[in-house]
Amino acid sequence: MKQRFVVLSVIVGFTLLFVIQRSIDEGRGRAALLEELLYFPSGRFIEQVSIGYNEVSADLVWFRTIQYFGEHHMTDYEFTYLYHILDILTTLDKKFLHAYTFGALLLEHSAREPEHVDLLLHKGEYHNPLRWEIPFIRGFIYYVFRGDKRKATLFFLRASGKPQAPDMCKRFAGFTFQKMGDAYMAFKLWQDIYENSNNSFERETALRSMKEMAMLIQRDSLNVALQRFVDKRGIVPGSLKEMVDGGFIADYPEHPFEDEYFYIDRENERIWCSYLDRVHSPILERMLEMNDSSRGTPINDN
Repeated sequence: MKQRFVVLSVIVGFTLLFVIQRSIDEGRGRAALLEELLYFPSGRFIEQVSIGYNEVSADLVWFRTIQYFGEHHMTDYEFTYLYHILDILTTLDKKFLHAYTFGALLLEHSAREPEHVDLLLHKGEYHNPLRWEIPFIRGFIYYVFRGDKRKATLFFLRASGKPQAPDMCKRFAGFTFQKMGDAYMAFKLWQDIYENSNNSFERETALRSMKEMAMLIQRDSLNVALQRFVDKRGIVPGSLKEMVDGGFIADYPEHPFEDEYFYIDRENERIWCSYLDRVHSPILERMLEMNDSSRGTPINDN
């Protein structure tokens, strides 16, 4: 009798997953999907009724997580149930490392739910106390998204003390003590994720963020050249071509993003770009503020 109940419960749980999937496939609309998600069972319930099938269930929920994020990333950019789904996933499979680390990045970067990020990563560290990746991603989040270098350093150091932790944990802990551009530090962190991830969506997110940081680094360099021009000639140049012709920059700057470009904002006497006009991101705004208030110089990688 108990076995029949377990099988029936698993079928019910998977049927709910199927119904949610159908709501997307048949284009039934956002309202219907959200209504169904209200009845999506808790992770604890699914865990109890899918004994012996947890990994299969977790894989299905992970697939659903990516679909849910992608659907809202392309439409309304609202992720009301993202944490709920990730909590279900990490209850089913408490060792699903990617759900903690990449899930936390999605919650912080896109959903902007720092309180849920902290809950998810605390849960991850509790169930995976020997893994270095979770404290490392906490350090990453505190540095890149929250601008808290002290806490970032503490988490990088915590990660470095875990078994099999790579040297980069200590290296990034050291970076936070050195005078360098925050955009450069963020670039190196995103680069590490890009080079070490096997997940195509995660790599795409990291690559876009690397380009954004490269854009800020390039903008800072151009602004230094602009200031030299103003100091020497006493006027703001009318175009970047004037800076090239005067030898203040080697060539017309190529923007990291295709079809975007740098230009001189004469009113504010600065180099700006079309991407910053078009894309409004709290993270970019914070990074701009940090770099403008305290210009650092990139460290030597050697």
